[in-house]
Amino acid sequence: MISPLSLAPLLPATLLAGNTFTVDDDGPADFPSILDAVASSAVTDGDLLLVAAGSYAGFHLDKELTLCGPASGARPTVDGKVRVSAAAAELVRLDIAGLHLDTMAERATIEDCVVRGSTSQEIGMLVHHSS
Repeated sequence: MISPLSLAPLLPATLLAGNTFTVDDDGPADFPSILDAVASSAVTDGDLLLVAAGSYAGFHLDKELTLCGPASGARPTVDGKVRVSAAAAELVRLDIAGLHLDTMAERATIEDCVVRGSTSQEIGMLVHHSS
């Protein structure tokens, strides 16, 4: 499981003030998948998801969240398209197959991530109508 303290050097102090949830496909954690965490009513705008190394399905991020992999070692791998349509979002230390930023009103921060082409589309990153 990821310790929030191991990520503290990577994250601004303002992010550490919100609710923090853990995601680990091998457990134990608050959620077994990113998809489950994002869909949960317990996870709300401004929260932080600490994602352990592992393999995760693609997801649609429509909440203003920060998703962060471990500060060192293997990155969490998302083997499917990630679509972000929240007003703002931060993705840190993830390996993503296909990233689509769609009509974001404020900002997207993509830090220390690997974004590769998905096998079906061969598109690494697509930005559509973002401010």
